Order: sequence, then C-alpha cells, then structure tokens
Amino acid sequence: MFLGRGGEGAAPYSVESERLEPRREGTEHHPKPAVKILLEKVVEVPSKIKVLVRHVTYPQGYKTPEHTHKGPGPRYILQGKVEVIEGGEMGTYSAGEVFWESGIAMTAENIGDGEYKAVIVDLLPVE
Repeated sequence: MFLGRGGEGAAPYSVESERLEPRREGTEHHPKPAVKILLEKVVEVPSKIKVLVRHVTYPQGYKTPEHTHKGPGPRYILQGKVEVIEGGEMGTYSAGEVFWESGIAMTAENIGDGEYKAVIVDLLPVE
C-alpha cells in the first residue's frame, strides 16, 4: 500500500499494527503517525457508484424532519453530539465517532451544547 503524493524524498508506507511505518533507514527516532480504524464495513455496491462527500453544520437544538437519502454511507462527527433515530433504533454519537447510515427513514438531532459538524459520505447510484 502506498500513501501520500510521492515525489522526491517520498517514502512508501505499510500499515502494521494500526501504525504507519516508514520503510527507510534512520527514521527510528522520528515520531510516527498513528492510524485508528474508525469504521470497517463490507458494502455491496453496483459496478459504478457516485461518491458524494458533504460537510454539514447544524445549529444548537436543530432536528431534521424524518427523511431518507438515496444511498448509504458513513458519517464522521467533527464537533458536537447528535442523536440519530433510524429504522426505530436510536444512537448517540460525539466528535471523533463514525456511524453508518443505511438510507432508510431517519432523523438527526443536535443534542450538544453548540454546533454539530459532520462529514457525510454518500454512496449513490449513478443516474
């Protein structure tokens, strides 16, 4: 696996024990980046999908009406706290957490003390 842009002086990295390890001599005294798996899910998709990445901000106390999305995907919480009700199941998520939204009817409510911010990734059918 190669991560990064490459170019002069770039080193390939390998994922070992959830840490990125440089494959270069003389780097043993430098801090190493940490990798934390936030979500791992097997997803069956058609041969061609559209990936849509959005940043959302909800003001304090905001609650969405019940709604659906055209496709499923992960939601990464950047700031705040959200309560999600989807398919009759309730979940509460805070900054640094990820949850999977399936695309069925749901609501999301900012239950934190300030703004709620998240990155939403949708896996959509190509129309």
